[in-house]
Formats: sequence, C-alpha cells, structure tokens
Amino acid sequence: MFFKEKLDLVDVKIRIRNLNRTGIYFDENLECYILNYNEESIDYTLAHELGHILLSKKTNNLIFANPPFSDDVDETFFTVLDYLINVIVNSLVSRTNNLYEYYKSFFHFYINLNVRFRNKTELVAFIISTQLEYQFNLKPEDKGTYFFMKMERYYTTLKKQPNFNQKKFDNILLQLNNYKKIITSFELQEIINFLFEIIGMICENFNYMDESEIRNQFHIFFPDRFL
Repeated sequence: MFFKEKLDLVDVKIRIRNLNRTGIYFDENLECYILNYNEESIDYTLAHELGHILLSKKTNNLIFANPPFSDDVDETFFTVLDYLINVIVNSLVSRTNNLYEYYKSFFHFYINLNVRFRNKTELVAFIISTQLEYQFNLKPEDKGTYFFMKMERYYTTLKKQPNFNQKKFDNILLQLNNYKKIITSFELQEIINFLFEIIGMICENFNYMDESEIRNQFHIFFPDRFL
C-alpha cells in the first residue's frame, strides 16, 4: 500500500473494509487496526486515517487511533476534540515523505464542503480547526484570499448566533500560536496541553461546559493525565 509505505507503517497490521463512512480503530480480538474506508473518497483520506496510527506510534498513545466507545463521552466534546486531533494528524502526515501535495488537494476539497453542525460550539471548533490548517499546515505559497472567501459563510453564521462574543472568539484565535510547540516535536504532553487549552476556551467561552465537565471528558480520553 502506497501510503502505508510512505508513513513507514509497513509492519503495522491493518485490515481495510470498504464502508461509506471512513474511520479507524484497534480491534483487540484480532490484534490489528480496522480501517473503514470509502473507496470513493479522495486519496488523502486514506493517508489521513493511517496518520492517526502514525501519531499514536509517535506519542506512544493509542487514543489517537482508537478513541473510546463510552456512553459517558459527550458527542459535541468528541466532535470538537476530533476536529483538533485531525489538524495534528494532518500536520504530521503533510510533513512526511513528500505527502504535502496530497494534503493540499484535500484541504481545497475540505473547505468546499457544506459542513453542518449540531450547535454553536461545533461551529466554533470547525472554524478554529480550519484556521489552524490554513495557518500551520499550508505552505505560504499556497495561501490566498480563497480561504477567507470560502470560510465567510461560517463566520457570518457564527456572528448571527445569540450572545456571540467577538472578544472571546478573538481570544481563542490569539492562543493558536501555541500550536507551534506541537509541530516542532509532536510530544504527547504538548498536544494534551494545547487541546485542553483550546477546547476549554471553546466550551467555556461559548457556555457549553464548565472546567469540571471538561476535565471529566479529558479523563475519559487521557486517564493517566487527568486523574
């Protein structure tokens, strides 16, 4: 498999199943990863899913390729976390063995999607995650006004939300520079620190969860780091 070799995962046991919805998890009974893949997806989708395994190997933390299935996981929290982890995976994959051009094609495809959200918190998280993609994953020569034109509809929708606070939103944007620490090392604690900071600001500033509830959710995903 082309991307498996590119990402140096040839020794990892993976079974691919053709399903409409793409995703990955680790099957303990089979002792291998199960990669659900829609064959009609663009090429980079496969590289991205394999990138979750690569990030797990790099951080020595299975959670990035095998999220917990639990009734205690809040769906919106999981969506917000997933948006941000996907950015980190894309940062890693796009910097590996000349896979950037595949990533760039994916990014252009992604921002042209018509994404729907269950609530304001998910909308904010989507905007933040795409800003991170643009700011840190795209090369300077590939940036342009098209991004802001495509994102304008989401910004407009956000600003129309009841009790939208521009100052709180801008404060989140200011903290995105801390993402630089992640792409220099992809170290687990730096990743967790960033996720906790940004998700905390998104959920608290837009009145979805308080700090105690956020910590409880993080404990499900990173139990050894949130006791």
